[in-house]
Amino acid sequence: MGQPHPMLNNIRMVMMMEKSEFERKINSLVPCPDQETTADLFALGQELGEESEYGSTQDILNSLSFISRHFDQEITQGVYEIIQYGSALPDEMVAAAVHMASRDCSPRQMAQAATNGELMCFHTPKDAEELSPLAVCTVCENGKSLTRYTRHFGGFDPKTALRSAQKCAHDRKITVTDALLSLTVDLKLNPTGGARKILARGDKAMTEMLDSCFDRYPVLAARLTFDTDRSQTAVEYNPLWLELHHQQEQLKTGTAPGMQLETIEESLTDRRDKMLEQRITEWAHKVLAAHEAGGMIDTVQIIEDIDRIIAEEFDHDPVLEESSCQQAEGLSM
Repeated sequence: MGQPHPMLNNIRMVMMMEKSEFERKINSLVPCPDQETTADLFALGQELGEESEYGSTQDILNSLSFISRHFDQEITQGVYEIIQYGSALPDEMVAAAVHMASRDCSPRQMAQAATNGELMCFHTPKDAEELSPLAVCTVCENGKSLTRYTRHFGGFDPKTALRSAQKCAHDRKITVTDALLSLTVDLKLNPTGGARKILARGDKAMTEMLDSCFDRYPVLAARLTFDTDRSQTAVEYNPLWLELHHQQEQLKTGTAPGMQLETIEESLTDRRDKMLEQRITEWAHKVLAAHEAGGMIDTVQIIEDIDRIIAEEFDHDPVLEESSCQQAEGLSM
């Protein structure tokens, strides 16, 4: 028999290095790791890597890292052991941790739940250091309330989202609640927006389990309230999430004690400023495109659009009422 091709030897070396690094990281995350379970998890990650939409070994590490920081050691160990009875995708691992935190669930039960599709389409951490973007949101409208969860806490400004939903509700003759359920993080109405939607649809049980983590685990960042009748929003931060945020900021930047809430508010303000800049840029592109296309330009609509954008971003009513714009149009003709 001939000698193995050098390329095959290189591939084996890379695989060995990847596996040893995976084992090292697992050992730093899990209280009681064992070689067989870790090997099974690595094999799952390699298998998922061939189906990129489902995850990879890195996604498995990201999920276990997320769980180890947002839950206790017992839950981390339990999620790690799910592979002994079946398998769970990276997002399902996080969902399993929430189940274990709110109910007395075993790894075997969570493996079965994953097989049954009860944990799918939850949250896959974007990296190993991600701070939980999960929050519970309650929408109050006409004396009724609806509570759902979001995967995007910190990725949108609640006041701006509420104003956008109110505008969409008015334009489309729907409730503000329905508008919020279809609103994506870029403040566009898209009923088929999937994971981009601000509020997750329909999963009442997961919402309740997440809410039960408040004051118990930092996986729940906050409770948000959208009061549509008063056009107000409120944020109640989970103290444990604030503490974890503060710890991570200290590691990164040496943030001074007692500044965690201010730091978060500044971060949200920075995101809001970027969103405003993006919306104005999009508006300008539309104006230029209309000009370059030739023909008649709807000046009134252009003015109303920028007025609405500024009003939503700075939390006040539009300066220009629709009727006044129509009058202005009549005078200009």
